[in-house]
Amino acid sequence: MGNENVNSSAVFCSNCGGQLEIDSSKEYTECPYCGTKYSVSDLLGDTEAVRVEKIKSQAYKEVEKGKQQIESERLRQEALKNEEESVRKFKKGFLSKLLVVFIIIDSLFTVLAFANGSIASGLVGLLGIALYILSFLFGLRIIKTKAKNLHIITTIVALILAFPFLALMGNKSVSKDYKDFDWNDIELHEFLPEPKSHSGDISWNKDDSLNMDINSSESDF
Repeated sequence: MGNENVNSSAVFCSNCGGQLEIDSSKEYTECPYCGTKYSVSDLLGDTEAVRVEKIKSQAYKEVEKGKQQIESERLRQEALKNEEESVRKFKKGFLSKLLVVFIIIDSLFTVLAFANGSIASGLVGLLGIALYILSFLFGLRIIKTKAKNLHIITTIVALILAFPFLALMGNKSVSKDYKDFDWNDIELHEFLPEPKSHSGDISWNKDDSLNMDINSSESDF
């Protein structure tokens, strides 16, 4: 029986005379100098039985490698199928529709906040919109993550932000920039009853519309 434990031996190439490196675990080896190919079994002087065992061993390794590749592909296809099913359920589910509604409503209120000069409230609103959009992208698996139900968590965080959003917006509405005004300067003063208080915050003053807050507790205004 040949020496199967020999990993390298001082064997020389019959073509160029260069030293060959022999790995007994491989079936063939090549000369690193001229590329001549040799059978490792022939170089080691293996018997026919040893050669058969090596062929069987190599064939077994190839079969196992093929099985692993098949199993890996099966798992990949299964994961892809599960992901597609998850996206399909999300699209048809209630949460996806709710997120679209939240994005629209939050966008309208955020624009209103900036229009009223409530910058802090507007920034919170933008953050909420970003979280809703992020939740939507998580649900569609456009942004992939290993964490389960992350889109639900981000949606909850966005909903929580509604409280500071409304609080900041309310604080802005309370702190109006009240100034004294002359009622005769109001374009519609001839058509509207004159308030007792001439202190207020005027948003616009036109001949066909008026928007102002009166600094008074009068119920008529």
